Amino acid sequence: MLCSSVASFLAFALVGGASHAFAATAEQWKERTIYQIITDRFALPTSIDQSTSCNVTDQTFCGGTWSGITAMLDYITSMGFTAIWISPVHKNYDGPRTAYGDAYHGYWVTDIGALNDRFGTADDLKTLVAEVHRRGMLIMVDIVVNHVASVTTTPTDYSQYYFKDASKYHPYCPIQYGDGHSEQQCWMGDTKVALMDVNTENPDVVSSYNSWIKDFVHEYSIDGLRLDAAKHIRGDFWPGFCQSGGVFCMGEVYEFEAASAARWQYNPVQPSAVSSATGGSGSDPVGMDSILNFPLYNALVQAFGITGQSTDGTLDLTVLERKVNDMNGAFADVGVLGIFLENHDVPRWSNISVDPQSLYNALTFLWMTDGIPIAYYGIEQGFHGGPDPSNREALWPSSYANTTTVQILTKLNQLRNWMIITAKQRLSKRVEEGIAWQDNEKVYKTHHQETTFSKDADVRSSYISTPPVIVGATKEAMAITRGGVIGVVTNIGSPPQNISFPVLTPYERSVATTDIFSCVQYAVGSDGIVSVEYSKGGRPIILVPSVWLPGSGFCGFKADSNALIGVETDGAYKCGVSVVNLGLLVLLMLVM
Repeated sequence: MLCSSVASFLAFALVGGASHAFAATAEQWKERTIYQIITDRFALPTSIDQSTSCNVTDQTFCGGTWSGITAMLDYITSMGFTAIWISPVHKNYDGPRTAYGDAYHGYWVTDIGALNDRFGTADDLKTLVAEVHRRGMLIMVDIVVNHVASVTTTPTDYSQYYFKDASKYHPYCPIQYGDGHSEQQCWMGDTKVALMDVNTENPDVVSSYNSWIKDFVHEYSIDGLRLDAAKHIRGDFWPGFCQSGGVFCMGEVYEFEAASAARWQYNPVQPSAVSSATGGSGSDPVGMDSILNFPLYNALVQAFGITGQSTDGTLDLTVLERKVNDMNGAFADVGVLGIFLENHDVPRWSNISVDPQSLYNALTFLWMTDGIPIAYYGIEQGFHGGPDPSNREALWPSSYANTTTVQILTKLNQLRNWMIITAKQRLSKRVEEGIAWQDNEKVYKTHHQETTFSKDADVRSSYISTPPVIVGATKEAMAITRGGVIGVVTNIGSPPQNISFPVLTPYERSVATTDIFSCVQYAVGSDGIVSVEYSKGGRPIILVPSVWLPGSGFCGFKADSNALIGVETDGAYKCGVSVVNLGLLVLLMLVM
């Protein structure tokens, strides 16, 4: 009962005390880390034999449901995640088996006005949402409005669809990728499973969609929307749609170049400046709050993943540094983008690189850089499937084990959540804690950036609003700092190497720092330098001032009242919220 009450209070405090849907803003979503789920593959209902097998090559239903997710929410919160994203919930094609199997994934939608009863009932979905909220988490639902599934390119019966009139769809034409008009007017899929393109230029379609999304979000208390195939709809469709929903929107824009991808993020300074480039009229606002950051994903692969992806045939972390700089110049707000190493459309990371240190270092960078980190279910269990359908494995055969990657993700979430909540307290106490800080201009002059450690920063957002800065990068190693925390990553892999990397920190000489992964201490040398060596292999490290550790839950210290979300206490997690100080929560709620 106490567990339930504390979690409910935390949920209320963190998102402003909404009584129905949380209606979290983009700024509040920035504080979250997301666990992505394909409903059919995450968890079976408790009434089903948990040894049920699932062969991904069969491309059929394996039995996961919304009630299965509900039963396993504590598995997600135990890793410190503060939001989930679930696959589409609406009615799908459920006819004869196609050349690509069945619609287990949820993306072959036919009727958005009805739920997919393969995954449960309306009450099951509402129970899932309620249990997510009770744990202080948010829920994002995948939405498909670009198209509906068809087994033919010449349909004549529209009775199964939400829009039952042929005029509500574009005439069939195969997409010519690279041609923006074709990408938005023609059909995705192929002649085996055609994805009939909805005519979102039709005013009746737009009005119907806007009314529907408003009702859906309200009925099920949804906190955010992931917009499938977002760039296949004109850019000026999305502001009205997302405003009608009244929640945060993150779109799928499969673009690797920062400038091209950035056109799809709503820019409040120039809301219609790139309208024509996204298929809009040129005068109306375009874009969404956020998109999935495929430009960063592409750079992560070149930096940590596949040897041969960089220009000279080797992995190269300076490629990642350049991409970060490109994104900072292109996007209106990099911090709200969804950042990821894998999802249902790309191969598993462990299919790209078999070295576990590649995964651990890439995850560490992801959690230190700007954006909303997203973990695709199964990454924590070392799944190594290739492209679709191999990357859509069932999770239950893993027994939800406590793997090394689970432990890495738990520490990364623990650090991020702890820093968000306690940033103002630590920064305002830095003098009495005995931390000597170097002049910021001196520390960051090589990158012509300056980071200010403000005592007046917002209680919850000071860590998130502090821009991360790459303070050093070579082909093999990189250091990134944020809010006084230093992350050091490398792509050299597991074998020991007799090399070291000098890391520029914001600390003066003799300040003691501790790596949260190994609990090894590193002393700051002259000119604020910490030397990181790789005689035990290319492990990531994250350095925090050692005097910050009491109360953190790291390195033998118990988590105290400052460690609020997903922080370990005595080796166990308690409803995703550890030893909560209600007084501080009241303060949080009052200042929002």
